[in-house]
Amino acid sequence: MNTGRNAIQSVNGFIMDGGTITMTGSGSNTDNESRGIVVEGAEDDSYCGEGFIIINGGTITGTTVSKGLTAKWDVDEDAETTDTSDDPYPYVKINGGTISLTTTGTPKDDYTASNVTDADGVTASSATVNLSPEGIEGKEGVFITAGTITLTTTDDCINASSTSSQVNISGGTIYTFSSDNDAIDSNGTLTISGGTIVAITTTSPECAFDCDDNTFAVTGGLIVGMGTANYSEPTANACTQNTVVMAANYAPAGGSMAVCTGSGTPVFAFTVPSLDDVASDSSTNTYDVLIFSSPELSSGTKYTVYKNTTVSGGDTFHGLYLSPTGRSGGTASGAFTASSTVTTVGSVSNGGAQEGNHP
Repeated sequence: MNTGRNAIQSVNGFIMDGGTITMTGSGSNTDNESRGIVVEGAEDDSYCGEGFIIINGGTITGTTVSKGLTAKWDVDEDAETTDTSDDPYPYVKINGGTISLTTTGTPKDDYTASNVTDADGVTASSATVNLSPEGIEGKEGVFITAGTITLTTTDDCINASSTSSQVNISGGTIYTFSSDNDAIDSNGTLTISGGTIVAITTTSPECAFDCDDNTFAVTGGLIVGMGTANYSEPTANACTQNTVVMAANYAPAGGSMAVCTGSGTPVFAFTVPSLDDVASDSSTNTYDVLIFSSPELSSGTKYTVYKNTTVSGGDTFHGLYLSPTGRSGGTASGAFTASSTVTTVGSVSNGGAQEGNHP
């Protein structure tokens, strides 16, 4: 399916159980740039206009100027009644399938533009507009239980933008790279209880995992996030799986790192991409911190970190080793004991996660 603006647009919802959708969106009308699958909820006391996207299977491939998948509704703009009980709950839920989305627009916060044509074809001489080319957006929630997801975006790869929203990942194989914003961002809570996740951003002040000062819980999964020091700290009393925040000097970009037990067995390994691998202009990008977690990390155990090493065994997913069995060569860059559910290794000056562009 080729489109100059939106590929698929619905009010009530969108459910996909199988098949193949290919979306190409090149439309660039101001405040009306092309998007992929769009569901915009509507007030209704029976919630038929709830505004959800559910993917149970199939293949979706898309390249759009603006958002790839978006379930949206704005109380400030769209509310027609004062009663909140009839407000929609726009969310995206992915239970399976293969999704590959790329966005190309340059993110822009609110600005004044002339001769704007809205989604209904109405033209205004002047209007406040914005552009937020996110990969997957659910205003109130993004839920991922399974599937293979690849997101390469200029804005947030995954975003839930309401202050009461949540991002909840319990399964799936997920790669996210944002060239100009956060990889995974919730303006509410962020919970990871399963799945395999590689989340990368390199542009200051953005981060791999961002939920402001809200709860960031890691209770399962194999995850790694690469970004700047303006990150959301995993919430120690909400995490039940050991999670490590590691300064970049322990695992420099462009080489493999491994976290090993005293016997030399790696429990976590990742080939840290060089900035040239993930960004076209490395001079404007930085990498400060890795956040990673694995069920193989044990409390009370001392680990040695090796940099520029060779890791053997198991498959990899975008540089993340799924079941490493050994390592050789390289240099020991330090050691740490996983003494609590969240362990900081090295000097990491946390500037705090930054609010991104979330229109």
